Amino acid sequence: MKNWILQVELGGEWEQCLFTSREQALAAFVALAEDYKLELGRAVLFPTDARPHLPAAAAAEPTHTFLN
Repeated sequence: MKNWILQVELGGEWEQCLFTSREQALAAFVALAEDYKLELGRAVLFPTDARPHLPAAAAAEPTHTFLN
């Protein structure tokens, strides 16, 4: 099973979380979109075995981990 990283830009700051399933990460994104409608910027979801090209601040290890 792959882990997934969700990176979102909230108020100009990048935040990222690690999830154990894609569905869990997508559900978290939907919740963030509902809670932070005006502050939510870009978002990226990817498996831990693939890292997108993002700003250096966003390329660090996840700051939060959500495991089942």
